[in-house]
Amino acid sequence: MKDILNSIKFNFLYVDKYSFGRSWEYPENIIPYSMLRCVIKGSAEFHVDGEKYIVKKNQIAYIPEGCKLYCAALEENFTFISVRFKSTIYYEGANFLSDYFLVPTVIESDAVLNEYFKDIYNWVFRRAPSRIFHIRGTLELIIARILDNNNKNPAALSMPQDKYSIKEIKRRVLSSAVKEDTRITVVIEYITSHPTEHFTCEQMSDMTNMSQTSFRRLFKQQTGKAPLDFIRDFRLTTAARKLLVSTVSINDLAYDLGFEDPNYFIRIFKKNYGVTPRQYRNSIREESPLDIADNLTNNH
Repeated sequence: MKDILNSIKFNFLYVDKYSFGRSWEYPENIIPYSMLRCVIKGSAEFHVDGEKYIVKKNQIAYIPEGCKLYCAALEENFTFISVRFKSTIYYEGANFLSDYFLVPTVIESDAVLNEYFKDIYNWVFRRAPSRIFHIRGTLELIIARILDNNNKNPAALSMPQDKYSIKEIKRRVLSSAVKEDTRITVVIEYITSHPTEHFTCEQMSDMTNMSQTSFRRLFKQQTGKAPLDFIRDFRLTTAARKLLVSTVSINDLAYDLGFEDPNYFIRIFKKNYGVTPRQYRNSIREESPLDIADNLTNNH
């Protein structure tokens, strides 16, 4: 299990602060990424896969990737900071935060967590070269703090008596796992640092001095994905983040990430995220975020 956990990385996508009136509703949609929403003011009802939750000030809503989400404000001033991210590795459909670590949908926040959310949001507006590292690091700190706090809760330590019990999750995850192979890790690090480079299985296997058959087998065992599928998904995750934080055209973004045909990029993006790149970018506007200028005034 330790080797699997060491392989998990959380890819930051986007963070923003939102403020809504009593009439706000977010129509039910399948969420193509994970979210942590820290409530600053007011309260709202969140429906996650049909289950209703009330989330209020000083609480965090955890929205796992792939769930159906519906939201509606319950007070005139409902404000929260939302962080979007994706996990790099999945095994047998297990969601590590909710299934293995038993992270609940509604999490009690504290002064430290509230400060982390403010930090990750404020770093978005800074121009320091270290900005993205502060953002990524703070996301990891948020997740670590949530896990630490959850482990102090006796209710979270009791094992459910269904297919999501700790024993069953361990069995499912370990059945797909092998020891981490540093040769595969080197290839993964190279891929993630060269998102626009074209790769073939032959080139990647040559990096490891393995046969293509052995390379494919070990790569899938370590990441849960075939090499070319991993590269595609990594590029799509990079594209999703750039769609939310930049104004680069969709065609230019496709070319920048190594997709020679923008139409192909649009098709596979929609297949993976359920919406086109343009619809994904516009989803931010549909949530009616606070005006950035106002945010800067309020936070600096």
